Amino acid sequence: MIALLSSLAGAALLTAAAGQDASLAPFEGEWNTSAAGCADLESQHGLAIEGGKIGGYEWGGDVVSVRLSPGGEAAADLDWWDINETGFDGRLITHRKTWGFALSSDHRALTVRFDDGSQTYVRCPGDRPG
Repeated sequence: MIALLSSLAGAALLTAAAGQDASLAPFEGEWNTSAAGCADLESQHGLAIEGGKIGGYEWGGDVVSVRLSPGGEAAADLDWWDINETGFDGRLITHRKTWGFALSSDHRALTVRFDDGSQTYVRCPGDRPG
């Protein structure tokens, strides 16, 4: 039984690492750095996570792979882009980045760890916690 469970867990990790399960479902929703920002349609501090996509003001990323930890945190590899970074052909330049995601115990705050730091967001009203 233990061997079977170990085998299944290993297969699940390989599937996620291969990008076949590139979802941040536990973290999906509309987020902002403040509750007031949620109400501001022109806020530049929002974050949206839906399925295999993550986006903010003038940037975004496609989720390539997700590794969930037993504690509920996740590390996600993203093909990240910024609208201010384009090639000579006008296409957005993408970079592979790994970001970390952790929810508060009540699922109303999300901390995102990235290259040079972290940012905590609050869940916007009307968005149902996962």
